[in-house]
Amino acid sequence: MHPAAAFLCVCINSYTVQELDDVKDAQCRLHVNEHNLAVFKLTNAAFLNGHVALCVGYLYRNPPDSQNWCFEIQSEAAQGRTAHDNVDEFQRFLRAHPPPLVAPRPQLPAAPPPMMAFTPVTPQPMAFQPITVNVNLVQPMPAQMPVVQAEPARV
Repeated sequence: MHPAAAFLCVCINSYTVQELDDVKDAQCRLHVNEHNLAVFKLTNAAFLNGHVALCVGYLYRNPPDSQNWCFEIQSEAAQGRTAHDNVDEFQRFLRAHPPPLVAPRPQLPAAPPPMMAFTPVTPQPMAFQPITVNVNLVQPMPAQMPVVQAEPARV
């Protein structure tokens, strides 16, 4: 993305002009590092009735630190077969609702010095001596133990 870009708008459009609330199993998911943060189900959403576009929201650069991005939800039903058709909705919304500034994260304190020092040890070779263990793992079945035969269930 160009370093001067300040916003990245997220829009869902129905190019075929099918109303978004009528699209089967339609949803929008927000993932960060493979974690599902939000799910927005569009199917049967009453506010989308008669609309073919949804201005979901936008990512914006946080001015105090232009390396950090924030996401703001807009959730505005609109008309428009392509995202280009909905640029004016995003511009109008951003003028009426400027994105909030987010305070930068505080710096974590430096790690305290270690309380003890470790001395590296050079491993010493050891002679391998196998040991012999006599263990009887098979136990004979007692002669008086009954044998049971299972029959299949009749239905």
